[in-house]
Amino acid sequence: GVYVGLSTHDYAEILGDRASADWIDAHASLGNSAAVAAGRLAYTLGLQGPAMVVDTACSSSLVAVHLACQALRTGEIGLALAGGVNLTLRPELTIGFSKARMMAADGRCKTFDAAADGYVRAEGCGLVVLKPLAQAEADGDRVFAVIRGTAANHDGTSSGFTVPNGAAQKAVMRAALAQAHIDPVCVSYVEAHGTGTSLGDPVELHALDAVYGGGRARPLWVGSIKTLIGHAEAAAGIAGLLKLIASLHLECIPPHLNFKRLNPHIQVSTERVTVAAEGAPWEPIKGRRLAGLSAFGASGTNVHLIVEAPPSPLAPVPESDGSRLLILSARRASDLDRLAKDVLAAPDWRQACQEAVLTRDGLPHRLTVVATDSDELRRKLATAPRSRAGQPRIAFLFTGQGSQYPGMGRILYEREPVFREALDRCAEIARGRLARPLPSLLFDANRPLVATEHVQPALFALGYALAELWRHWGVEPIAVLGHSVGEITAACVAGAMTLEDAMTLIIERGRLMGALPAGGAMAAVLAPETDITQALAKAEGRVVVAARNGPTNLVLSGDETVLEAVLAELTAHGVESRPLMVSHAFHSPRLDPMLDDLEQTAGRIRFEPARIPVTANLDGQARTRFDAAYWRAQARNAVAFAEGMATLAELGCDTFIEIGPQPVLCGLGRACREDGAWMPSLRRGEDEQRTLLEAAGTAWRLGAPIHWRRALRITPRESAPLPPYPFRRTRHWLEKIPDHAVSPRTRWFGARLDSPAFNGTIYSDRLRPEDVPGLADSGHLVHVGLHLAFLAAALNQ
Repeated sequence: GVYVGLSTHDYAEILGDRASADWIDAHASLGNSAAVAAGRLAYTLGLQGPAMVVDTACSSSLVAVHLACQALRTGEIGLALAGGVNLTLRPELTIGFSKARMMAADGRCKTFDAAADGYVRAEGCGLVVLKPLAQAEADGDRVFAVIRGTAANHDGTSSGFTVPNGAAQKAVMRAALAQAHIDPVCVSYVEAHGTGTSLGDPVELHALDAVYGGGRARPLWVGSIKTLIGHAEAAAGIAGLLKLIASLHLECIPPHLNFKRLNPHIQVSTERVTVAAEGAPWEPIKGRRLAGLSAFGASGTNVHLIVEAPPSPLAPVPESDGSRLLILSARRASDLDRLAKDVLAAPDWRQACQEAVLTRDGLPHRLTVVATDSDELRRKLATAPRSRAGQPRIAFLFTGQGSQYPGMGRILYEREPVFREALDRCAEIARGRLARPLPSLLFDANRPLVATEHVQPALFALGYALAELWRHWGVEPIAVLGHSVGEITAACVAGAMTLEDAMTLIIERGRLMGALPAGGAMAAVLAPETDITQALAKAEGRVVVAARNGPTNLVLSGDETVLEAVLAELTAHGVESRPLMVSHAFHSPRLDPMLDDLEQTAGRIRFEPARIPVTANLDGQARTRFDAAYWRAQARNAVAFAEGMATLAELGCDTFIEIGPQPVLCGLGRACREDGAWMPSLRRGEDEQRTLLEAAGTAWRLGAPIHWRRALRITPRESAPLPPYPFRRTRHWLEKIPDHAVSPRTRWFGARLDSPAFNGTIYSDRLRPEDVPGLADSGHLVHVGLHLAFLAAALNQ
């Protein structure tokens, strides 16, 4: 939701002063509507909760915060932007306030002082991001303060429409305390509305004394930001909240300026309520730093907040030898270099990497780097590929037999809970059905993983756990392809069978194949199938094509002695080949004795329509339905990998993530098509977590929606924010128009000048009372100007 407090509309009124209506275009009316102040934010950021502008005069922005908190508490929204804005671009309101004797003659707001004679107008904007505390902590957000309670009411009938009502003020304070379940004596400080008028100040301080003053061990400190920056009117409440947040962070109560002697109309004991004229360290009461915050509108609407210091920060990120992922994104490619320099300049590069994940949005131009130290980070940033994020269409490729090695997945099992839980589910299903427990098969680096009855369940479990981890991170494929035994994992991940049924099928498949007699062999041949037809014909069916991995990449399988003869003939004709380290001749006639039993096992499985297409090994076509006959034929016939890659291309897949222990299919896939992005989940001999992070980073750089808080398992901790995004300043002011086209009162502003100092607009003329009708009677000298950075400057002191 977006909640904005806004009361004045000076810019629209300046446009309306043009003598001609030629300035009106399709955007003029909507662009200057007050509602657009909230609606444009929601539109730009893609927010679909309530978006509203609140106008309750000087309490507008704090009422906006109150409404946002209410929506969060009821569950209507999960996140809110709330604040307010005030700009003084015209003199009319200042003239009116001067006539009403509301303005301080010396340009100083002297809240609670005997010399208080009004306020001085201020301008600026402020915004806070609000979330339920538990959700913010779960998301790893940096928490600046906690709003414990809010309340709003109206003065009702008082001695005058603009005269404050002490009874209403006390009621709204008590309501906020009740919602927060806070004893008033636990509140150390109140950031008062404090307009600095001889009438309003006593009413407010007496109300504070009545609510907070009783039974205290030490006095309540009171102050007001208006003595620091003036009265920001619609933005006054959010300015007070930002000051309060800064005070809680610094653990000090800042000095309340322009205070020499208490207003004689204020009758409160300094032992109960004390103006913080000198400032003080903020000592907690009963272990908590709590504050109140008030805003009262001239319309009669009052609001009060109870604010507390954030929970104690967790320990800083410990130094580690592990790899860190840096992700950066920008609206323009040229801004990436500036962002990279900010990270390199950070005192703690590891923490800067985390902050980039936590606090930066996914903008179109992106880069990612994985590094183990700052030197490696610097080197890689200089050459890291930049990409404009799109909408990648992702396919998972599940590696087949021959890619396994002892210890595969062990690091992920130790470090990634989702991976471990998925693999443990597989191990529980396989309990008692394998010669050794599944984790032992996978992770025992001292015992080779070669027996088919062990390899197939191990590869299935690894592939299933990797797929679950990718999906937990937010990556969902639009299609899957598995090579040989990998197709069972692919079909399970696609939803064609349950994990229990898939484990049953893979265990029995491995057992049946492992029980076959030895004497089979396989070899890769780098030639078109037409070039080996004659040699295969001489084999009389005892050696066949087991896989078509590419136009010139075939796998032959069959009797070992016959295959040796075939390879010798091919070598004599200049055809390159290499034997494969396998235990049996898969996808060949040597499997025929076990096919009936395999089909019977598959026949006991209830297959469901797959949720996403599986490109079938039999013909390479997209398939969503399977049966027992399919798995019989799939084990016996050649793997149509090249045809399957062509089908993935027809489905629009352009990004391929290999789900297996080594990037075997990435290499085969590149040979089938020139385009596409290829990412292995693991590489033998490399740190598994780093390899997976690099793949996730590449996928995100291309536009995949990675859930980084899950991927990096970020927990709440003390943070060190990065510098702000490098904004490109663009002015959107009405064009200068000739004097004859301007109404007389617009000329009061004098000549407009661009001012680099203010990054906005100032006017060259100082206004004299005789220049402006009405000011001569007020006795005040007014200077109109813009100070767009006042709030940031005040809080940085």
